[in-house]
Amino acid sequence: MTIGIAIGVIGLLLAGCWLHWELKRRRLINTRRKFFVQNGGILLQEKLIAKKRSSSSGTTRIFTSSELKKATKNFNSSMIIGQGGYGTVYRGLLPDNQTVAVKKSKLEVDPNQIEQKKSS
Repeated sequence: MTIGIAIGVIGLLLAGCWLHWELKRRRLINTRRKFFVQNGGILLQEKLIAKKRSSSSGTTRIFTSSELKKATKNFNSSMIIGQGGYGTVYRGLLPDNQTVAVKKSKLEVDPNQIEQKKSS
């Protein structure tokens, strides 16, 4: 009987850990989505799509987070080329050997700072 109780307790602990990590992951996704919308991400996407349609070269594109991690060697500190109040800038190397600058924004941006920056 004590083995059954121990297995039950371990099962509950594992389920609790899984639930904790799943909620944490969802909060992070929601925070990223809010940050994206808050900083004009949808407008940026629309502008890029319109530019791509009007431009024959289509040189501007949005990269996935995994592409950016690969280009910056997982945002390695040796790839940092600058830092500022809104994030860190990394040097990245694309698969076609093109060098790019990647700015990794801080998620903890004060909405008042954004409003001040917009009104400046």
